[in-house]
Amino acid sequence: SARHTHYRRRRAAGRPAEWRSHSRPRHQLHGRVATGVPQQPRTPAPRAQAIMSLGFVDHSTGELVPVQRKPKAPSGGAHPPMAGTRLRAKEAAEWAAANHDDFTKIDLSGRAMFNSADAVAIAQALETNTHVEEVHLAGLGLLTSVAVAFGEMLKHNESVKVLNLENNKITNDGIAAIAEGLAYNDTLEQLTLFKNKEPGQSALEVLVLALDFNTRLLNINWRLTSRQSFAINKKLIRNKELLRLKKAGRDTSHLDPNAHRAARSGDGGGSGDEGGDGGD
Repeated sequence: SARHTHYRRRRAAGRPAEWRSHSRPRHQLHGRVATGVPQQPRTPAPRAQAIMSLGFVDHSTGELVPVQRKPKAPSGGAHPPMAGTRLRAKEAAEWAAANHDDFTKIDLSGRAMFNSADAVAIAQALETNTHVEEVHLAGLGLLTSVAVAFGEMLKHNESVKVLNLENNKITNDGIAAIAEGLAYNDTLEQLTLFKNKEPGQSALEVLVLALDFNTRLLNINWRLTSRQSFAINKKLIRNKELLRLKKAGRDTSHLDPNAHRAARSGDGGGSGDEGGDGGD
């Protein structure tokens, strides 16, 4: 081959048998640097770099940055009759904001007359809702702005257990926003993200960190090819085991990451509270 012929000729001439492409200067070759050409410093990409940019974790303490939870809406009684034969987007947002007791499921999947602005309105209404348990918005062409709104919703909502955003146009930034919301959420159990853009490394790093705080999410339905899937699945399996132990009335402190953090940081605060009680 040409490479072997090149090696033989250079050895015969008493020169190092180094192969290089003739289409680019030597100092531009990947993995090789010519003598006298300074190397460009490599930009490190540590795990925390993407995470810290979102700022939802105080890395000096290892705790979540507090968010001001929105007050829950008062119960709105039974919802009024639907204007048509099927629930409409405007009705869904209004009923969720009114917090009707018997309005527990929003399913608008596959609707033709639906857009991202409708979905954002529903997400914002759910921030203070206490009765809706399932939200299905599949096949609507929803954009990343919707995922950002639902990520914010997850920081406040305490009732939604199922969130289905399958077959939309949510990108890496949207997945990262949802992951950040999951760090504050203790209710959602099922998240479906099939047929969206596959998240990049930065969003997956955020999700891995968020699952160090979230112990409730049980399943994420999506297709993921990244190696981060192993770390994510491991934490989801932990959450399922925590749920099993809680149902059996057994101790979960050895598995619960939140209990571990409380044990590390709560000793000082606990002794201070005890001292205050003793003073009374």
